[in-house]
Amino acid sequence: DGSVAMQDNDDINLMLTYQTKKSDFKSFLSLIPAIYQNDFDGITTSGSLQINGNVKGIYNEDTYPAFTVNLAVQNGMFRYPDLPESVDHVNIKATVSHPGGNFDNMTVNVAKMHFAMAGNPFDFSLLLKTPLSDPQVKGELNGRIDLSQIARVYPLEQGEELKGKVIAKMLFDGKISSLENDQYDQFQLLGSLLLENFMYSSPAFAQAIEIHNAQLNFSPEYLDLVNFKMNIGKSDLSAKGKIENFMPYIFSDKMLTGKLETGSNHFNISDLLEQTGENDQTTGDTLAQTTTGEPSTDTVASTEIPENINFAFNANFKELVYDNIEMFDVKGMVFVRNKAVVLDKLKMNVMDGLVDVSGKYDTKEPENPEAEMQIKITNINIQKAYLAFDIFKQYLPVAEKIQGRFSTSFNFNTLLDKELMPVYPTMNGNGNLKTSAIVVGNIKLLNKMADLLKVPDLKQIKSGPVNLSFEFTDGRLKVKPFKIKHQDMGATISGTTGFDQTIDYDVILNIPRDKFGQQANALLDNLINQANQAGANFSINDVINLKLKVGGTLTNPTVKTDFAGNSGNIKEDLKKKAMEELEKQKQKLEEEARKELEKKKAEAKKEADKIIADAKARADKIIKDAQAQADAWNKTAKEAADKAKKEAQKQAENIIAEAKKNGPLAEMAAKTATEKLLKEADEKADKLLQEAQKKSNNLIKEARKKADKINADARQQAGEVLKRK
Repeated sequence: DGSVAMQDNDDINLMLTYQTKKSDFKSFLSLIPAIYQNDFDGITTSGSLQINGNVKGIYNEDTYPAFTVNLAVQNGMFRYPDLPESVDHVNIKATVSHPGGNFDNMTVNVAKMHFAMAGNPFDFSLLLKTPLSDPQVKGELNGRIDLSQIARVYPLEQGEELKGKVIAKMLFDGKISSLENDQYDQFQLLGSLLLENFMYSSPAFAQAIEIHNAQLNFSPEYLDLVNFKMNIGKSDLSAKGKIENFMPYIFSDKMLTGKLETGSNHFNISDLLEQTGENDQTTGDTLAQTTTGEPSTDTVASTEIPENINFAFNANFKELVYDNIEMFDVKGMVFVRNKAVVLDKLKMNVMDGLVDVSGKYDTKEPENPEAEMQIKITNINIQKAYLAFDIFKQYLPVAEKIQGRFSTSFNFNTLLDKELMPVYPTMNGNGNLKTSAIVVGNIKLLNKMADLLKVPDLKQIKSGPVNLSFEFTDGRLKVKPFKIKHQDMGATISGTTGFDQTIDYDVILNIPRDKFGQQANALLDNLINQANQAGANFSINDVINLKLKVGGTLTNPTVKTDFAGNSGNIKEDLKKKAMEELEKQKQKLEEEARKELEKKKAEAKKEADKIIADAKARADKIIKDAQAQADAWNKTAKEAADKAKKEAQKQAENIIAEAKKNGPLAEMAAKTATEKLLKEADEKADKLLQEAQKKSNNLIKEARKKADKINADARQQAGEVLKRK
């Protein structure tokens, strides 16, 4: 009842009252989705519902009228068909009042909310003032729920089981600003939440979740997690600690901080991932994505760390299992802050050795999460490490055939794919590796070297300790020159391994001549005779220096050889005639060599310039194509946004035109509705433009990255051409 008066200055003067003439409790339940979606028609109910209030004052673009909403539920009850228990004594008394003007003047008063579920009572009250500027809250919560009774009241899914007891008591009174300003004496907060013998099982989960006990005490300064003990299958987890600033976090989205001590006698991370459906095995497709030279586009599935969380976990796990890696006495600090998870000197025993890990998982760019790791490994079995760590299978599959132990210290940074595995082409870092005495045998590379050189002793290497340094650069593992010793033979090795398992190594062998077979020694003697017939007097040392070029892939290596400084020892008594002839030819040879060198330099310069020019053209085309695609996306998004706005405006005009036919009140309601419609259209248009711009920026960023890599590779290739020529 009432009146709506249109003023000359476009103000609307409202004088309205309203109330429900007749309503039952079932009408109220129909507003609750969880209840409405489960056999709602068959629910038995009783009780009444009353809603009344008023609207008084001026309404315009800047001012809202005063209004009141009163809600009362009396003696409500509902029971699902075929279930033995009901929810009874539902009583609610709530009022929302606004004196007019700024919405910060509004008050929400839930004076009473009570129900009993299968005989378990629950009470709640809340008074909220100044909700916008500085929420002032006062309320109380008091209840006890026997979770095993829920199935007698509410229809659970088939196969679901729920047990345990929840006891909650809380009293709070004060302003949120008091907590934000550390004025805890001005905010009253007392209470606790207790969970006992909780168990939940469902076909959706691999194993039941059990929480033996959990107690959370409330105070103005912090939440005190007194104890928490849970089991998932054979895994157990305990925790205790404090969480601060939780009220400002809830009401004002402020930073939530906490410090917790966590521990376990046995915890299997793989079981937990299976429980949540996140432990999908990496497929061949994933490997293909991460070895194409470009980051995977599926990183949007990675977990984004919240920005307003600052937690510190002191971890102490007696046994921690992930996949097939068993870790013991895991201790250290884990921080969650600045949208990242930070590991600080996490120490553990793994495979009879020691591991020390520090690092960071960073989600500042959620589509492209990054990892930075510093790892120190001491005295670990090489074959066990191969079975446990994917990086060994990727870069050093020969580790499967190496007997011995190793220690290493290295660091790296990389982008991660959707499985949180390294995107190898983006990996950069360095480190060193030391081994005990090692035995290597039954691998293709050694067999090919032995067959090529006719030296059977190379088929199995028994070396003393090895010490080498390495680095990751653009997805390749670069090994700096290092030495190994086998029997009375030695080798110096250096080169690179790619993320695609291509290899490029130089191996300089020092092999005693008596190690060669009869065929190889005949070849050496023939070379000596040819040289001496030309007037020299050469001899082959007892130790032969051979240079091997190892290429191909880790699974199918290739080996080529040439002599490295094996002209022998040139004796002091070379024939005088040979020396004189050598002097006569010296100038001629030098001139010819100089001309040939200049010619090769010119050819190399021309080839290098062409490589760089071709690469620049390809890079420019990639950027140009990306810009064109980005412009097309932005244009399409703008057209869609303009169309959405235009359609919304047209719809709004039609709504108002139709509303005018039904009088001023309908016109007023139509204006309110069309304002929301136009606002939603603007928000939708803005979102389309923002998404297109973000997509365009990422496309151009990736294009520039590809272009930079093409140019860099071209410069490197050109440099190699110049060096080779």
